[in-house]
Amino acid sequence: MATINGKQYEWAHIDTVVMGRPVIGLRGIDYKKSREKEPLYGRGYKAIGIQKGNEKCEGTLTVLQSELEAMCRAAGSRLDVTELPPIDITVSYVPEDGTPIVDLIRGVEFTETPKGMKQGDKNAEHALPFVALDIEYNV
Repeated sequence: MATINGKQYEWAHIDTVVMGRPVIGLRGIDYKKSREKEPLYGRGYKAIGIQKGNEKCEGTLTVLQSELEAMCRAAGSRLDVTELPPIDITVSYVPEDGTPIVDLIRGVEFTETPKGMKQGDKNAEHALPFVALDIEYNV
């Protein structure tokens, strides 16, 4: 399958900003917006429509431990990330020869503070799951 410009986005093309500072120790980010939907039934066996319900925004920010500690310091807190106030995350996909795509994740609150290492690990990497109020794609 051919691409339009012959290139795909690469990991090196992603910039992520949390609490006004670039996340240098970023190891991964994924996020999604989902919406409840279900068929509406009336007479007969087939659905007569699709009903829409609540939206849900969630994701995971994976960072090195030094980045996790820097996020807490930037918030002026020694608390774990689940106690931080709501924050916004900006994710920019910046290709070398194209127009940037910017997504804004609003009202992020982390739901877990995982920590740990195993023998032989060269660094500590932590996946921080979060919920958010909204995700604006291509702002």
